[in-house]
Amino acid sequence: MCAVNVQDHISPGGAGMLLMPELPASVEAIRAAAVETLTDAAADERLSARLAVVGATVALELRGHPDATIVVQMEHDAIAIVDGDDERTDIRLVMDPVDLHEVFAGGLHLPMKIARGQVTYTGQVRRFLRVIPILAHMGPVYEAHLAEAHEREEEL
Repeated sequence: MCAVNVQDHISPGGAGMLLMPELPASVEAIRAAAVETLTDAAADERLSARLAVVGATVALELRGHPDATIVVQMEHDAIAIVDGDDERTDIRLVMDPVDLHEVFAGGLHLPMKIARGQVTYTGQVRRFLRVIPILAHMGPVYEAHLAEAHEREEEL
């Protein structure tokens, strides 16, 4: 067995908070890149139909940033991004902003995050899990949109 010194994993600013991975960009830039990537997917008929296999409306809520929630209708052989939060979603995932980034960048093992309680959900999340590999495959598109969003922020 390997002993772990918990103090090595506690942030200095503390109060017992575990260290979180650093965000690669602002929450707004991550959200904008995710929305633009999903918009690109919606414009691609074949990709949109593959993502629509979920057959539900999905809300991706960013913990601590409820105003940054992304709602995507993934049904009827197409997907569409809905403005604002919709309380009538079939599936709702609540995650940290870095988790949303990792969904698109391909570094997130969402089922494990759910099992550990780090990502919470309501609804039949298994339906959404089927398309995670497709979203992760869109990583280069997402990264390009993230770079653009980050540049726009720096100009302001």
